[in-house]
Amino acid sequence: MTATAPPYFSYQDKVLLMRHQVPDLLDMAKRRGANSAQLLSGTRLFEPDCQKPQYRIDAAAWLKLVGNCQQLPSPELPFLTASALLQNPYLALCQLINTSDNLRQALAQLLYFRQQLVPFLYVQLQSGHHSTRIELRPGIGLGSQQQFIAKIWLSLMLQLIRQQLGSTAGTVIYLRCPASKTAAADQTLWQTEVRYQQTFNGIEIANHLWRQPFLRPNAEAFQNARRICRQQQRLLPKRPGVLEFAGKALLRALPQLLSPEQLAETMALSPSALKRLLAQHHTSYSQLLDEVRNQLAVSLLTQHELSNKQLAERLGYSDEHNFRRAFKRWTGLIPSLFRV
Repeated sequence: MTATAPPYFSYQDKVLLMRHQVPDLLDMAKRRGANSAQLLSGTRLFEPDCQKPQYRIDAAAWLKLVGNCQQLPSPELPFLTASALLQNPYLALCQLINTSDNLRQALAQLLYFRQQLVPFLYVQLQSGHHSTRIELRPGIGLGSQQQFIAKIWLSLMLQLIRQQLGSTAGTVIYLRCPASKTAAADQTLWQTEVRYQQTFNGIEIANHLWRQPFLRPNAEAFQNARRICRQQQRLLPKRPGVLEFAGKALLRALPQLLSPEQLAETMALSPSALKRLLAQHHTSYSQLLDEVRNQLAVSLLTQHELSNKQLAERLGYSDEHNFRRAFKRWTGLIPSLFRV
C-alpha cells in the first residue's frame, strides 16, 4: 500500500483544454471591467496561452481563475459565459449538442464527452414518473467555486432547451446555496423556477421534453462534430476525481459501511494519506459518507415506495430513528413530508 496519493488523484491531473471555456470566461469578465492581469493572477497562465488550441489548464489554475472572476460584482457572468460557449463555432462539443436530434441525444453526448467541458464535475440521473433530475456532483474539491462552475453548466442546459425547444417551461433549477442577493438575477436570467438550499446542484426536466425534436438538427454537422470530439477526447485524462472515486466506492458498499481503513485500501492509500487527501479536497471520510447516504436516500424516496425501516436498512443505519434524524438534517423535512 502506498503512503501517498496516486498522481491521478491530484488537482494537476484533472485538466481542461484551454479553448474549452477559458477564452469565453475571460472575454465575458473583461467586458465587465476586469483586466487580464487581475483575472490571471495566481494561475501561472499568460494571456497568449489562452489562444493555444492544445494548451491545457489544470484544476488548480482553473479554480483560481474562477475565484478571481467571482470577485467581480457580476452575478450574470456564469450565464453569459454559458451563452458564449453554446454559440462558439470552435467548440466541437457545443456544436455537437446544438445539432442533435433532441434533448436526450444532446445530453448523452454531453455526458460522454464531459471531460471536454465539465471535467471537475460528474453527473447522476434520477428518473421519476413525470421528470428526470440531473444532479451535479463535485469530482474533486471545488471549494467556494463550486456554485459558479455549476451555474455555467446549468445555464448552458437551460439556454440549449430555450434555443431548441422555444421555452424553459417544464424545468426547475436546484441550488445548494441559500437564496442571496443574486436570486433576482438568477430568476431573470434563467426564466424558470429556482429552488435554493437543496441537497444538490442540478436541473429537473419534464420527461415529455426529452424526445421533443430540436428546431435545428443537422445530421452531417453532428457527425463531423462528434468526430472532432473523439479526437480531442484522446488528449484528456479520463480517470475519476478523488471524490467521485471514493463516493462511488462507498455507495457500492451500502448497506455495508466501508471503514476509513477499507476505503483507503480500495484507493491504494494508507489511512493517514486518505485523511490528508480528503482534507485537501475540503471534506472528510464522515462528510463524504454522509453525502453519499443523503444522495441515496433522496433517490430511493423519489423512485420507490419504501418504509422508513427499509430505508434505514438500505442506508446502513442501525434503526429508523437515526435515519429520520439524519434525513431531517439533510433536507429540513421528515421522510413522510418529503414523499408528498
